[in-house]
Amino acid sequence: MAFILGFLGHYATINELGTYFVIFLGANIWGDLTAIAGSVLAYHGYLDWLPLILATFLGSFFGDNLIFQIGKRLRGTKAGAWIETRIPYREKITSYLSRNSLEALTLSKFIIGFNIPTLFLSGYLNVDQKTFIKSAFMATAVWIAAIVPIGYALGIAAQGFEYFAWRKIESVIALGVVLIIVIRLLLRKVAARIDLEIQKEGAK
Repeated sequence: MAFILGFLGHYATINELGTYFVIFLGANIWGDLTAIAGSVLAYHGYLDWLPLILATFLGSFFGDNLIFQIGKRLRGTKAGAWIETRIPYREKITSYLSRNSLEALTLSKFIIGFNIPTLFLSGYLNVDQKTFIKSAFMATAVWIAAIVPIGYALGIAAQGFEYFAWRKIESVIALGVVLIIVIRLLLRKVAARIDLEIQKEGAK
């Protein structure tokens, strides 16, 4: 995390526009970490909020659509079948997608281990593309609305850090990441409980 923060902070002083492109790319790979690091830097004046939020949103949304398209292209292939059979909780994810794609995609943004499988299965199971785009757009908006305030709060908590003194705020950022992980694990349990209740209702 300190590396990401240090790199973005240093690069922002050299090429601010390029930093937003890096954030766009980073949101595809390390969505939470990139959004938090960018928010901390924006709070301390290294980046502007609007371009940061836009770059993070577009990067995450683009990444979601890319994985969806990969799943769609692999539909009916041996490679796709091999991947599909090795996805954990695929029955639950498939059930969620068939009931409410928006709910499934939104929850997957916050539950550890569900995001990429949900996106891939959305394409592999041939979820309507317009429905997916609409649901992914809304899910990304919800994610942005949740993650940016966390980064802002961590920026406040890291008041007083000086440029290059990344170790002073590393513990604060780590705490934020731990908080996100805990929330995701709790949401995973909530999703499991909801699934159990649905199964009970179906058995009646």
